[in-house]
Amino acid sequence: MSMKIHNNRAQNLYTDVAMIAANFSGQTVEEVFIDDETKNSKEYKSKNPTGKFPCLETEEGMLFESVAIAKHFGRIGGKNMNGADAWTEAQGNQWIDYAQSALAPHMYTAMRAHFGW
Repeated sequence: MSMKIHNNRAQNLYTDVAMIAANFSGQTVEEVFIDDETKNSKEYKSKNPTGKFPCLETEEGMLFESVAIAKHFGRIGGKNMNGADAWTEAQGNQWIDYAQSALAPHMYTAMRAHFGW
């Protein structure tokens, strides 16, 4: 089974983050768009309980949250993308967490103002 990344709209920044990690790690991932009817179905909710996107479908199961997906690609790609040891992994994680908590909220404000969303 090939991996599939579920998305609910084009130009989803979080899906882009996961797909960039897939690309750097050498993984082939099919992007699947999920409509509202499917997202709200009982069957889909059992696969993706949070209803958030992106969501990665693998042989092992479903994985959600873009950073978790990106880290998964980093681990399975065999290129030490998550860090060669615990210390370098923690250093990378600190910047990921910083970007998610300090930069991302302001980035959306700027993008909305610029693009008129």
